[in-house]
Amino acid sequence: MTLATLAVVGTVVAFAVVALRRPTRDDDAVRTLELRLARGEIDEDEFDRLRRALGAR
Repeated sequence: MTLATLAVVGTVVAFAVVALRRPTRDDDAVRTLELRLARGEIDEDEFDRLRRALGAR
């Protein structure tokens, strides 16, 4: 392989890794709900209701 080919492949792999590791908005919302549950701001019923409303697993 030439140096240019290695550079192109490396760039593509780097972009793929960054794109796959970036959390989605739903992940952020569920994480916020988890934190609120842990702090006692919401109870388990409210957590489940809100998580279902977000369409999360």
